[in-house]
Amino acid sequence: QRIEARQRAYEQLVQRLGGLQRRQLKRIYKILDLFGPFRDTPKYLWVVMNGLVRRRALEEGQKFVQSGRLDKPEDIFWLALDEIDRANAEPTFDLRQARDARKPFYRKLNQVITFPHMIDSRGRIIQAKRQKAGDGVFVGQGISRGSAQGRVKVLLHPREKSIEKGDVLVTYTTDPGWTPLFVNAEAIVLEIGGMLQHGGVVAREYGKPCAVGIQGITKALKDGQLVEVDGTSGIVRLLEDGNVQSSGK
Repeated sequence: QRIEARQRAYEQLVQRLGGLQRRQLKRIYKILDLFGPFRDTPKYLWVVMNGLVRRRALEEGQKFVQSGRLDKPEDIFWLALDEIDRANAEPTFDLRQARDARKPFYRKLNQVITFPHMIDSRGRIIQAKRQKAGDGVFVGQGISRGSAQGRVKVLLHPREKSIEKGDVLVTYTTDPGWTPLFVNAEAIVLEIGGMLQHGGVVAREYGKPCAVGIQGITKALKDGQLVEVDGTSGIVRLLEDGNVQSSGK
């Protein structure tokens, strides 16, 4: 049905155009119709390749587990390729020591929740001037039109807690792993985002108001507070400061 509807719309548009515009439309439509389905092919092949590499790495990790040099197959991902080659060539090479040497850095890295939005070539952090707003008013950029009210749910990880119907999702930024949370969310508020960023695109697809570019909003708002999100102007208003305890489900 969608294909038929698209074809009818195309034919109607062709009839409305004339001369050069009609020929241009037919040429562009033919190209899109032919190559459009292949848009996600490179991503698909990349995922397939990553899956094959991961499987092979786990096989190598299992071999080291069986020989008593690692504790579990997944430990292989702590190692560099040259270390794996060296371990195969040198049975005395200590894989556990190489693994443990990297863990402190990653533990420290995992404690970093946010990064500067922009750093110049000299290492200076560049910050945009904030628009002035009154108490309880946060000004950002509207990237998905509409207005909605709801209770705040601040998340730093998509599996941290559930988003119930009527909740306003507040987080730093999103990627495809956050998409299921948009279904119940009444609105979305992001510290980082833009018109073509994941959060903005999905919010518009789901028809949810979305405001972005409000630095520090994940710390300024608390779970349970009632807010109004204007996805057209990018303004978030705190309507009720009552801090209702989140269920955290």
